[in-house]
Amino acid sequence: MVDVYGAPPVTVRPQLRQLVPQLVIGGVALVAAAALHDRILVIAALMGVGYLVMVWRQHGTHVNDHELVLMGLRNRAIPWSSVADVREERAFGGRGLLVEERSGRRTALTAPRDSRLLPDRDYEARRDQVLTAWRDSQDERWRADTRPPAER
Repeated sequence: MVDVYGAPPVTVRPQLRQLVPQLVIGGVALVAAAALHDRILVIAALMGVGYLVMVWRQHGTHVNDHELVLMGLRNRAIPWSSVADVREERAFGGRGLLVEERSGRRTALTAPRDSRLLPDRDYEARRDQVLTAWRDSQDERWRADTRPPAER
């Protein structure tokens, strides 16, 4: 679906270089399975590497004027009106974005993410794109009226 008015949609996915440690482990498993001459282990290692590449292409975050979509094996769309806050969270030497819904549910976005082991050189720019979309969605039409009923 194409948005005619408003900000253009933005899709943020994990970068390929962030997949390198998992691919190295998969490659080592593949070489070990081949050295053991075990066809089942070779097939399992190939399926594991294929799964990593498939998951890498499907995961990410899509934002537009109306909603935030958490992309994965099953996409989950969260309307901006249901989002209470989007903020950066730091944990274990890494950082990423956390979405808090009005229902209290908290979800870490799969992209953008940055850490020492899985660096993302463009993290700040990608983070700012998502946060800008969040701020732009916060105008009067989405805010709940928080005044007491007597003052309305």
